[in-house]
Amino acid sequence: MNNDIITLIAIAFAVGIIIGLPLLFKFRRAFLVPEGYAGLLYQRGKFVAMLRAGEHIRWGRKFTFGMADLRKTSLLVAGQEVLTSASRPACS
Repeated sequence: MNNDIITLIAIAFAVGIIIGLPLLFKFRRAFLVPEGYAGLLYQRGKFVAMLRAGEHIRWGRKFTFGMADLRKTSLLVAGQEVLTSASRPACS
């Protein structure tokens, strides 16, 4: 009788783990932020945190994730004429 109860408890525990683990990982979110970017983490549309480069794990639901580029860039602007107060182009 005692062995039967222990066996039933072990079977119930195994079934609980088999069914419960996939459900548990639905609440686990992993976010990967590449080098040179910042991760913007939102939960239910509300800003929660700024994440640095690396892998981040959050537990919960309804997370959304965006990335902002932090790398330095240069902007090439075409030459323009500079007008003087007499409305004449300046010699350069």
